[in-house]
Amino acid sequence: APSVGAAAELAASLEQPTLSRPEAEALLCYAAYKQVVTRWREEPGRFKDFVARPKPNGYQSLHTNVRLPDGRLVEVQVRSEAMHEAAERGAAA
Repeated sequence: APSVGAAAELAASLEQPTLSRPEAEALLCYAAYKQVVTRWREEPGRFKDFVARPKPNGYQSLHTNVRLPDGRLVEVQVRSEAMHEAAERGAAA
């Protein structure tokens, strides 16, 4: 699993990019997703990657469902702040 230090390094790369900002944000989303599925059991076949393959309207996010220890099924959406703003207020809204 990615460490907090790895996420901090990626976040720092936003200030002095060796990656573009969208690339760094995408990597942070994948790191967060990995933390979710490491902690809770992912429902098979429920992962949708709209970061690598955005919807035609530009929507970007990672979606999956995880099973909590008490049996509840929870949908998880992971996206950067910029992706969220676009989803809520931009062309993807």
